Amino acid sequence: MSQHNGYPNGAPCWVETLQPDPHAAVEFYGALFGWEFHEAHTGSNGEGDDGGGHFTATLDGQQVAGIRSIRTPDDQPVPPMWSTSIRTPDIHSTIEYSAEAGGKLLLGPLPIPGSRWAMLMDPTGAAIGLLEADDTPGAERVNEPGTWMMSSLHTPDTAAAGKFYKELFEWEAELRAPDSPVSFFR
Repeated sequence: MSQHNGYPNGAPCWVETLQPDPHAAVEFYGALFGWEFHEAHTGSNGEGDDGGGHFTATLDGQQVAGIRSIRTPDDQPVPPMWSTSIRTPDIHSTIEYSAEAGGKLLLGPLPIPGSRWAMLMDPTGAAIGLLEADDTPGAERVNEPGTWMMSSLHTPDTAAAGKFYKELFEWEAELRAPDSPVSFFR
């Protein structure tokens, strides 16, 4: 079993799926992976949560992923997707730095239990989450059946994405072979 009790800054630390009907997603992923769910609550203002629900998935009592319903600032539902969040020590500074590097703030920052979360769009159009964690360790169990094993960035411009993530998180891009996906390493 691979357990985590924290992640360094700049590391992927959490995954969640944004869904128009999180209750249906809870039923689906619970049956698929054997997850149990605990309803989480947003901060006092509930900003960004459309009231449809926010759940933390656990496997044998340890956090593995999240499911939430969320709307954009102009009250549009976010299309269904999985999002990977990167740990940051200061979400506001990371958002500012992202804008300077060509990124765009899509949502947030939103208060969530024990942390703050935001979603950015990189210069190539890919979405990525940010997590500034106070009490939330991120995924507590990874790299085994029923848990998060990897994330992948799909982008039409690997050079621009590589430059952005290097500036934002000090990641290094490595092309494995011509016409193959790019891998990012910290």
